[in-house]
Amino acid sequence: MSMPQRIKLTLWEAVDEFLRDLAKGDVCGNPRFPDDEYYRRLMSTVCENGEDALGIIRIKPYYPFILIAYYILFHRRNLSLAGRIYDKLRGFYEKYPHTFTSDEECAFKMLGIVIHGLANGQSPQVIARMLDEDYDGVNCGWGLLFKLLLQSHLDPVNREKYEVEFRKVEGRLPSLRDIYRVIEEAEREDEVNYPGEVNYYILLPLSGEEESPIYAFIRSMFKSHP
Repeated sequence: MSMPQRIKLTLWEAVDEFLRDLAKGDVCGNPRFPDDEYYRRLMSTVCENGEDALGIIRIKPYYPFILIAYYILFHRRNLSLAGRIYDKLRGFYEKYPHTFTSDEECAFKMLGIVIHGLANGQSPQVIARMLDEDYDGVNCGWGLLFKLLLQSHLDPVNREKYEVEFRKVEGRLPSLRDIYRVIEEAEREDEVNYPGEVNYYILLPLSGEEESPIYAFIRSMFKSHP
C-alpha cells in the first residue's frame, strides 16, 4: 500500500520510497514525492547525474546509497558519480566501521571492488571472478544477492549460472518468522542470549507483508537486467 503524501518524509522513509520507485522504473518520469527534499535530492542524482544525494549521506542508513551507486554505475553508465558516492561512504566506513551492518559491509566492499576494477581498466569478467574469490561461502546476508546482481552485469555470458545461485541464496535468507521463532524459544527458556546482530528491516518479508525495499530493489534489478 502506498504511503500517503506528506509535507516532509524522514530520511529513512524517503530513501525507502525512492528505492521502491526506482525498482519500478518510473522514479524520473513519475515521482511520488517530488516535493520532499530528500526524495528530490535523490532524484536529482539518479535522473540528472547531480551530486545532491552526497549531502544527505550520513551515519546510517548506508544501504540506499550502496544500491543507488550500483544503479548509477550500471544503469546510468556514470562510473565517476558512482565512485564519488562510494568515496563518501568509504569516509564513514573508515571512521565508523561498527555502524555498518555485516550485510552493508559486504555490499560496500563488493561495490568498491567493482568500481576500482572498472576505473583501472580491468576486464568485467575478471572483476566478476574476483567477487567470487573474495566472497565465496562468506555469510553476507542480502549482500550475496547484491554480489550476484553485480556479476550478472559484469559477466552476462554466465547469467544463467547466477540466476540459479540467486534462487538458492533467496531460499537461505531468514524471514521475520525465523527470527521471531528463535526469540520466542529464548523467552520460553528464560534466556538472555537473544539473536545477535539482527537488522529486522532488511530481512525477507513474511507472505502478505510489505517487502523490504532492499529485497524488492535487488530482485527487480536482477529480473529486469537482460
